[in-house]
Amino acid sequence: MNTFLYEATDSSGKIALGKLEGNDEEEIRRKLLSQKLQPITVALASPPVSSLDFTQTFASQAGFSATANALARRSENGTSAPLSVPQKSSITPVEGNAGGKVVLAGNAARMTNRSEALGRPASTIPAAQSEESDLGGVPARDMMHFFRQFSTLVQSGISIFGAVEDLANRTPNQNLAHTAKEMADASRHGGRISDVMAGYPRIFPVHITATVRAGELGGFMEIVLSEIAQNYEQQIALYKGAWVPKALAVQAYFTLFMVQPLFSSLFHSMNFAANMKLYLELTFLRNMPIAVGLLLLLKWGSKLVQEPKYRSRLDALALKLPPYGDLQRQFGLASFLRMLRRLYHAGVPPIQAWEGAMNAASNSAIRERLQSAYGLMQQGASLPDAFAATGLFADHIENLIITGQQAGQVVEMLDRSTDYYQEQVEKSAGKSRRAMLELGILALLVFGGAALCWMTYAYFHGIFSFVDNNFSS
Repeated sequence: MNTFLYEATDSSGKIALGKLEGNDEEEIRRKLLSQKLQPITVALASPPVSSLDFTQTFASQAGFSATANALARRSENGTSAPLSVPQKSSITPVEGNAGGKVVLAGNAARMTNRSEALGRPASTIPAAQSEESDLGGVPARDMMHFFRQFSTLVQSGISIFGAVEDLANRTPNQNLAHTAKEMADASRHGGRISDVMAGYPRIFPVHITATVRAGELGGFMEIVLSEIAQNYEQQIALYKGAWVPKALAVQAYFTLFMVQPLFSSLFHSMNFAANMKLYLELTFLRNMPIAVGLLLLLKWGSKLVQEPKYRSRLDALALKLPPYGDLQRQFGLASFLRMLRRLYHAGVPPIQAWEGAMNAASNSAIRERLQSAYGLMQQGASLPDAFAATGLFADHIENLIITGQQAGQVVEMLDRSTDYYQEQVEKSAGKSRRAMLELGILALLVFGGAALCWMTYAYFHGIFSFVDNNFSS
């Protein structure tokens, strides 16, 4: 019988370390699964291994001396609750005491294992795509279905490569299928799918790519994929009821173009048939093409401002438009805090956790603030100082972070902060839906009022002109 060291996750996602006796690695993995633990790392140890020796050896092999001391103290106190252990981001395997290799956890483990399985060192993994593609045109509903299926496949135990390759072959949107094929190719060679996504900013916005990259860093891809799908679903639901105000606005808009030539045509001459012909010609051969052209121009302009090069200006302006700006702000901060909490819980060091979470915010203006705070952290600023430097968070949230830092409960305080902003998101979404209806009614009143005013003017002007033209002596 040999002694094996293991790292595994329980049903709540917490990382647990321990040792088990067995004949080989496969037996240890079966034992862990029978205990409802998902094995991450199984390594042969040098017997005999004491509880204190194990914690120091395993953590030092992973390259975390501070964590080793903390684990050793917990072993001396007789506690055995799972600890969050930092997951090393390097893809270089570390030699263990028994001459074997300690396989790293999370995304680093998957990248290393893929490289070794291909018989090539990890350093030969293809570089990320540097040029941005103009490929786009993927509706939000297609993106929702793609990520929903992606998440389901990964949760079922299928590898990232297997899942994305399967989706590439049956995704109906050709542009999305093209990117999925590239993602599958990158994953096959040990690369990151987020690097491929970054090359298609018109399909995968910055915050979507950053969310996937954070999932790769923290080893919780199935969670972030499901969350991305849910975000698209919420986005669709938010605008699902917008057809009512849109219908009101469009109806009033076209009414204005139909009314404009009405009375001037009907009172043009004594011949009613000729007047009706003139009205129909002016309406459908002149006014309606102009109306449709203006709508198409407006639609083209709305797509143009969504381009990445104009996105920062649009996002800065959006924050100033209540209640949509408030919704974007709360949603962006909730996304950042949620990702920061997950990376902390996964054991990622604070500065790397901030780096991984800062681009998860959907608004580029908020991302710029978070990136500035990241620069301060690189210079040695603490986590509470970084929160205060952004100027984005409420005072009580900053106080929660300070308390968490002092009490060693940062994850718990991030949980509370995330819950607060998520509640604000729900409130802001309700206000935004009401505002859409109000804007539709306002557009109806504006265009309808303009049509009524023009009808009144055209009616009396047409009558007077008709009398002057036909009955003047």
